[in-house]
Amino acid sequence: MASAERRLLGLWWPTALGASMLVLEIPIVYAAAARSTGGPQVLAAMGICVAILVVVNSPGLAITPLAVTAYSRHSWQRLRRQALLTGLAAALVLVALATLPPLVALVRLAFDPDAVLLGHIRAGLLGLAPNALGVALRRYLHGRLIVTVRTRPIASATALRILGTLALAWAGTALWPQHGALVAGLALSAGAFTEAACLAVIARALPGEPPPGPSPYIELIRRHADVSAARLLVMAPMLVTTIAVAHSARSAASLVVWPALYELAMLFASPTSDWESVAAGALRKQPRGSAARRVTVRLAVAFTCVLVLVLATGPAHVYLRGLLAVPAELASFALTWSWLLVPVPALWLVRGYLRGAVMAAVATGWLTVASLAHGVALLACAAALAATTMPGLAVAGAAVVAGLLIDVAMTGYGAFRSSTPGRAVLPLRRRA
Repeated sequence: MASAERRLLGLWWPTALGASMLVLEIPIVYAAAARSTGGPQVLAAMGICVAILVVVNSPGLAITPLAVTAYSRHSWQRLRRQALLTGLAAALVLVALATLPPLVALVRLAFDPDAVLLGHIRAGLLGLAPNALGVALRRYLHGRLIVTVRTRPIASATALRILGTLALAWAGTALWPQHGALVAGLALSAGAFTEAACLAVIARALPGEPPPGPSPYIELIRRHADVSAARLLVMAPMLVTTIAVAHSARSAASLVVWPALYELAMLFASPTSDWESVAAGALRKQPRGSAARRVTVRLAVAFTCVLVLVLATGPAHVYLRGLLAVPAELASFALTWSWLLVPVPALWLVRGYLRGAVMAAVATGWLTVASLAHGVALLACAAALAATTMPGLAVAGAAVVAGLLIDVAMTGYGAFRSSTPGRAVLPLRRRA
């Protein structure tokens, strides 16, 4: 392997490790919830709750890029206040979805649950409400540490967060098995605050900085809206596919196993989420270099082969039956359709490389175009297939792959257009 490729892998693997650690948190909570009273329905309820959570939390998750890009124009106190307001607003939304009759009716319409499943969903949303505030605060602190080039504590705090979530989820389920969804939600919330508290202690020792020049608060809100919209486009597929599953054939069985399969695919896909940044950096230095492309191909083949082995040789069955306590019949049903998700890690990697090429060419408007095309394709495919006799699990898997394929195609087209002399590069969204 060439030295340029080794350097790229050296830049990428710490971010991949951090992302993998975060993805492990959800299956740990699912595993605890599955062992509570009414395990399969609690597992289905948590899948629905997490799908709602990631969309509601999109503005909170966007606090990190907001802090990194806006700290020179706004004080850290203002950014912290923005994080607090964002987290509180998201928490109120989750509480409202769980308690206000019109919004409860909206949840019932979206996911078509029976009375028992709806009760678990409402309990899970209440447990997750504090998580929104904890996530906004920890993402603000991530931004502060990134700006000051002190990112190592983030990995340590993430490890403590996962350990705390694990301990609370399993201990709480053992003590209050009849409240599995509520306990699981509270465990995720406590984990977010654990990480935020650790990072807050570290942030107190950061050196003070001179105050930035005056800048209107509305500018911060506009900037936050921009990065939140981009984050929302990334998070929406989980919610869209879960709604499609609820309105497809074999919805009850599919709702139990779809969250588990989605998280299994994300365990292989999410470590590749920062590949676009690594590829963009390499292509900015060497626009005609091939190292990033070669590493993308090798990683795509490696991730795909490992996922195939996991599905074919037994670990996936152990994950479903042993860890998540999914009944044998539902586990077989899940594994039958799990092969639809095999292309997902490779597509994420290829998309990451192409996004890096677009970013290196400073033609970021294509990223928005590709993301919107992804969303439209996902919605269209999910709606069309949900009207057929295909089981919900197959509908969701096919919709995820269709959305990614369109995203890759549009991003690739944007990369081609932005790298060809004389071609348009969406100048209205071009950034210096």
